[in-house]
Amino acid sequence: RVWAWPAERVPGPRLAREVAAAGRLVRVCAPDVIHAHSAKAGLAGRLAVRGRIPTVFQPHAWSFEALEGRAAGLAEAWERFGARWSDRILCVSESER
Repeated sequence: RVWAWPAERVPGPRLAREVAAAGRLVRVCAPDVIHAHSAKAGLAGRLAVRGRIPTVFQPHAWSFEALEGRAAGLAEAWERFGARWSDRILCVSESER
């Protein structure tokens, strides 16, 4: 079964609602593991689950490398913090690792 998760591509004013929606989907689906792809889904998924379900995060490029200035610093700080809620981080290349 496919469950829709309505979310925008980048974090913004709807982030709290998107995290809440992800949390509701997780409760309904009761998955054994969460596998979040990309920075936005990784952010929302890890915030929604916060380590309660084994979580794999697969960034497909680090957002902090694509950003500049304060936004890059915030993205890097989040990834360092969010890593604690990742049982595994799966990188698609050696340079990404």
